[in-house]
Amino acid sequence: MTFVKWDDSFSIGIETIDEQHKKLLALINKSIEMVESNNPEKSLEVIDDMRSYSVEHFGFEEKFFKDSAYEKTEGHLVRHKLFIDRIDYFKKGLQNDFNKMSKEIVAYLSKWLMAHILGNDRDYVAHWKIFYKE
Repeated sequence: MTFVKWDDSFSIGIETIDEQHKKLLALINKSIEMVESNNPEKSLEVIDDMRSYSVEHFGFEEKFFKDSAYEKTEGHLVRHKLFIDRIDYFKKGLQNDFNKMSKEIVAYLSKWLMAHILGNDRDYVAHWKIFYKE
């Protein structure tokens, strides 16, 4: 499988968020590495790390949404919950059928991160810059 490399086109122009996205990308690459090494125990650890860090990242975004009265908050909250639910589903699946689930996880995470960065998060950049007067 191919590792996903950070590209400047992924940057949304908000340094804090870009750094968080880079960490998410590193966790995705770590999950690819675990799948390739066929290591169920380590894969479960990576999934736990992904879930924990995603909750932290989403919490950061959601605080901004609340503080700034962002008009598209509800849609973001739904997508955040769906992602966490999916991670929980993957964890259960890894425990039952590692080979099948591990490949599904890597495909999903790679696509999700690109959609999250290049789509959903770009939606709030203008609002962020107005709110923080950047």
